[in-house]
Amino acid sequence: MLDKINPVRDVIVSLRNQNVILDVDLARLYEVETKHFNQAVKRNIEKFPEDFMFKLTQEERDELVTNCDRFANLKHSSSFPTAFTELGVIQAAGILKSNVAVRMSIMIARTFVTMMKELEQQKVNEQFVAALSPQLEDRLGNIEQRLDKQQGKISSQNRQFDIVVNMLQELAQVLEDSTKPPPRNPIGF
Repeated sequence: MLDKINPVRDVIVSLRNQNVILDVDLARLYEVETKHFNQAVKRNIEKFPEDFMFKLTQEERDELVTNCDRFANLKHSSSFPTAFTELGVIQAAGILKSNVAVRMSIMIARTFVTMMKELEQQKVNEQFVAALSPQLEDRLGNIEQRLDKQQGKISSQNRQFDIVVNMLQELAQVLEDSTKPPPRNPIGF
């Protein structure tokens, strides 16, 4: 289901280690038929070098059909979709020359920039965590050593406490025995 606020993020897929939008999705975003969109691209093919767009291979198409329900109609199609990179998406808006295309290309550019910033932030976070890991492991090791020492002290104190309790019990028994009156000899026969 496409996001109503920013439908772009939902149609971006990752192919060949880059984020792309397929021609069918791009045509839908620009509110034109896929057939007309592809015809406009063919008429202006010199504006779309290899780093702007590429045709999907059989394997890439099969993977998309397998992983994304919205591409099920491609399963039995004889044609292979065209994938547009960020640069190709922006270039496509220029050949369509409609208000929708202009607005959508701005939204697409902003979405790609946001995604790149998020990816950069994720890399920074991963580096930060990787840098902290040895320090945290050292601190955790120190804490474990301290806990082991404390456990040893507590065990020693517990043994000493048990000895004191046993001595007090023995002392209480001795006191109890000493405060008892001595046994009397029975009177009489």
